[in-house]
Amino acid sequence: MCPCHASLSCHNDLSQCPSRRVFRLPGSRRFQPFTFTPPPAIIQTVQTVQIILMKKSPPKPKARARVRVTIHDVARQAGVSIYTVSRTLNNVPGVNPETRERVLDLCRQLNMRPRPVAKRKHFALVIQKKDRADPAGYTAMLAFQLLAEVSARQMALSLFTEDDCETLQRMLFDGILAVTWDDPTIEMLSTLKETPIVVLNRFSLTSRFHVVGWDHTAEGRTVAEYLLGLGHKRLAFVAEPPAHWQSTQNRLASYRAACDVARHPLKSNRIELLETRGQLALALSRIMASGADAIYAPAQGRLGPEVAQILQCSLKVRIPEDISLVCGEHSGWSSLFTPPLTTVDAPLELLARRSVDHLLALIDKRPAAPAEVLLDTPIIERKSVCDRRGRQSRNDG
Repeated sequence: MCPCHASLSCHNDLSQCPSRRVFRLPGSRRFQPFTFTPPPAIIQTVQTVQIILMKKSPPKPKARARVRVTIHDVARQAGVSIYTVSRTLNNVPGVNPETRERVLDLCRQLNMRPRPVAKRKHFALVIQKKDRADPAGYTAMLAFQLLAEVSARQMALSLFTEDDCETLQRMLFDGILAVTWDDPTIEMLSTLKETPIVVLNRFSLTSRFHVVGWDHTAEGRTVAEYLLGLGHKRLAFVAEPPAHWQSTQNRLASYRAACDVARHPLKSNRIELLETRGQLALALSRIMASGADAIYAPAQGRLGPEVAQILQCSLKVRIPEDISLVCGEHSGWSSLFTPPLTTVDAPLELLARRSVDHLLALIDKRPAAPAEVLLDTPIIERKSVCDRRGRQSRNDG
């Protein structure tokens, strides 16, 4: 064995080994061979390294890049032209319904979606039924803000009501925004597993959808603490139909809890959950007869201005001298009343922007958690609430 290579006998003739050192002895005419043998520790280290190198596993083959499905592949398998596939993916009318269904089914099977560079993003917006949507109410104003937000980003938006939302199953959208309280519509949206969906202001659905909306629980508590802090003791609550909405129940629960903490409980005869808008005048009459000194009328839209008008014009009640009023902000109107109304600010443009941001994050597969996004609702102080601290108001014992 060659001593310089430990485990390899590469030199049968030791004279050929590079470890051999030849030198001339002093006073001698001939050269004397000299062989250097490495220490045992070095031999052991070399052998260990060789064993490790021989046992090293070969490199794993690289995974093959996934081939992207194109409209050419879809057109070939569906037996149609690429023009037909393009019109189907862009929701252009004029495609035979059976052909559209066949192309969309094939796209879902192949997990094929148009490239962002090939087309601009196209969203669907689902809103309330035509007979339930208030032209000047929350849904109409929010739909306008969503349209403005999507258009500002150079994207497209198609509008559907709860009546015709089943059409969504026969079309392909990049994402869906839903402003709906209709259970059949929610069930239909649940079937669209591959389409990112954001529901607005329905936090009871966070187990099934991503939801963006106002923190209604914090809103009710904030309003109660604000009124109680200004010396009001007999708070009232009136909500527009339908009163079973989760947002109304959340506001009422936190509003009541804050009153209980302050030891000025919210009595049942000062709570009016309306079934129809026509009951509003009678409900306000009962509230005034109960001796209330402040009213909270939540939600955006016409409810707040209508409450103020009925109190002042029909019931001849002065605001805020006789009763204070806090309502939802009606952009462009709340500040024009006499007196200007103190409101809970819930800017719809912010809700629209955050909803679109969240939907884009889902589409781009960026982290969009949590599924529940709560937005703050600060109070805008104007002239419809008075400071009752240090003064005895009517019906105080």
